[in-house]
Amino acid sequence: MWWALIWVAGCAGAIYLPDCGLGFLKDDYGWIASSRLDGWASLIRLLQTAPTQFYRPVVSLSFGVDTALFALHPLPYGLTNLGLAVASAVAIGMLVRRLGFASGAALLAASAWLLNFHGIGVAVLWMSGRTSLLATLFAVCAAMAFSASRPIATGVCTLLALLSKEEPILLPTVFAVWTLVDRSTLKAAVERKKVWALVSAGAVTAVYLVLRWRSGAMTPATAPDYYHYRLSVVPINALHYLDRSLTLTAGLLILGALFVRRDRWHLTALERSTIVKGIVWLVCGFALTIMIPVRSSLYVCLPAVGSALILAAVASAEWRAMERRRPVVIALLLLSLISVPVHWARNRELRNEQLLATNVLRVMSNRLTAGPIRRVVVYDTAAEHPSIADAFGGALPVALRLVIGDKAPADVVVTFEEPGASRSAPDEVEFMLAGMTVVERSPR
Repeated sequence: MWWALIWVAGCAGAIYLPDCGLGFLKDDYGWIASSRLDGWASLIRLLQTAPTQFYRPVVSLSFGVDTALFALHPLPYGLTNLGLAVASAVAIGMLVRRLGFASGAALLAASAWLLNFHGIGVAVLWMSGRTSLLATLFAVCAAMAFSASRPIATGVCTLLALLSKEEPILLPTVFAVWTLVDRSTLKAAVERKKVWALVSAGAVTAVYLVLRWRSGAMTPATAPDYYHYRLSVVPINALHYLDRSLTLTAGLLILGALFVRRDRWHLTALERSTIVKGIVWLVCGFALTIMIPVRSSLYVCLPAVGSALILAAVASAEWRAMERRRPVVIALLLLSLISVPVHWARNRELRNEQLLATNVLRVMSNRLTAGPIRRVVVYDTAAEHPSIADAFGGALPVALRLVIGDKAPADVVVTFEEPGASRSAPDEVEFMLAGMTVVERSPR
C-alpha cells in the first residue's frame, strides 16, 4: 500500500507540478482585485457582498490570504490549488474507509478522482478552479462527518462547501437518501444522530440561502444568458458529463473484470448501498449545472466523487473474485504512469494561455511605467491560439491595474480589427499579438 501510494503521488506530481502556477488567467484577476484583506471589516465585507457577482466568500478569503502572503507571484497560488486537490483526494479516500472499505479500495477511489483526465487538471492549473476544489473538499468532509453521525461537523462543513460554490446545494438531499439507504442496518441511537446531522445540513443550507440573497449575488433570473437554465441542453450535457465523470471509472472496472471469476463475483450489502450512494451523489452534483448551456470541466470535480464511490464498491467485489491479483496491481500502476504524458498534452492549451498572459503583462508593464500613458490599444488575432482573449477574457484592464497600480492607463481597448495607421498622440500606445507575447507598434 505504501509503495502504491508513493507511486501515485509521484505520478500526480509529474502531472501537475511542471505546469502549476505559471500565470493568472481571466477571472483570476477579478478574484484577486476583489478579495484584498484589510482587517476584520474586510472579512465581514466578504461575507455580506458578492463583488464578482458570485457569492463565494470562502474562495475570496483564500485569494485574500494568498495575496497578503505572496502578492502577485503566481506559483504559490498554483501550489495552493494543488494542495486543495490532494486534500480532496485524501478526503475521498478517508470517506471510502469511513464507509467500511479496505485501504486498497480507498486508494483506488482517491487516485481515480485525482488522476481523472477531466476537471481536476483545469481546477489545479487555473487559479479560479479552486472554487470547485474548495467545494469538493468541504462537501466530502461533510459526508465524512455525516457518516460518523456528527451533526455539528456536518453543518459546519456543509456551510463551508456552500460558501465556496453553489453546486453542493443538494447535499441535504444526498444525506437524506443515504439515511434511507442505511436505515435497515442502523441502530436507533445512531439513526437519531444521523437525523440530527441531516437537520444540521438543512439548517445551514437555509442560512446560506438567506446570506446569498442579501449579498446581491446573481440569481437564475439576473444571470447572463449563458447561465440561464434550459431543459433543451440537458440531453447533450448529460452525455458530455457522463463521459467526463464515468469513462475512467468504467475503464478501470472493465480492466478488473478481465481477471474476475464469475462464479465468485457478488456484491455485498455494503457494496450495493455504496453504489446507490455514489449514484445519488453523481446525480445531485450535476443537478444545477446540467441545465446550463455553457459546459465546463470544472463542473465534474464535485460529482466525480460519486464515481469514485461507485468505483470503490464494484472494485471491492471484483478484488474478492480475483485469483491473480498481481497483474491487476501492475496494470493499474502502469496506467497511472502512462497517463502522465496524456495529461501533459491536455494541459498544453491552458499552459500556453498562462505563459501568454504572463509575457503580455511583463511587456506592457515595462512600457507603461516608463511614462504617462492615457490609452492603450491591443490588436488581437482571433485565428491565433492562444489569443489575448483566451488569456484575459475581458480582464486585461483589471490585470494592468493590479500590476502597475496608478500608472495603469484609463482606457484599455482589445480589438480584433486590423491595425490601421500608427498612432500620433504621444500618450497612446498600441500593441500587437506576436506569438506568445505582444510587441509595441512603432510610432509614425
